[in-house]
Amino acid sequence: MGSLSHQIPGGVFTLRLPNTQSLDIVFEELPKQVGCGSYGFPPLAQELLKEAWRNIYTHPRSALVIGVAAAETGMKALIVELVPENTWLIRELQSPPIVKLATKYLPHLPARCRLGEDVKPPPRSVIRIIEAGVEWRNNIVHGRGTMPTVDELQPLLLGIKDLLYLLDYYAGYEWALNLVSERVRRELSVTRDSLA
Repeated sequence: MGSLSHQIPGGVFTLRLPNTQSLDIVFEELPKQVGCGSYGFPPLAQELLKEAWRNIYTHPRSALVIGVAAAETGMKALIVELVPENTWLIRELQSPPIVKLATKYLPHLPARCRLGEDVKPPPRSVIRIIEAGVEWRNNIVHGRGTMPTVDELQPLLLGIKDLLYLLDYYAGYEWALNLVSERVRRELSVTRDSLA
């Protein structure tokens, strides 16, 4: 039988899956001076992602909707952080789809940390999974989607985790790049030498 353990607000989140190995996902507690902003608590996007993981077994539709909301929230938060003059637009108007923001707008943001000289969009593998997640979420909320399974949700939530840590890195939190999966770092051409 599956079991679920977690610590809030940070630490290790462990999923024990029937007939498989456990999957550990590390959610680092963000230090107050780094990554928590003036409010003194972790960013909303990271909290939403944790909530999605908590719902994966008991409320998979909610996990899907909350997970995609985490990705969208993280992208908007980065834009507000790096381009404060866009705050009103981001908060008051409907924003473009997250995939378009991540692929077309993100590379033009004045990131505080860069990959070499570049602000690279998430790799195509992450974009594809988020694109599929957004479509699936839209179908679910409009009553047309099917119930997601844990096996279908895990890759989506892991892709969102990679996206959020990449966005944290671009916001200036160098440590966040270490929390992006090795596969995604490879796809971004991040070498061990570039990790502190």
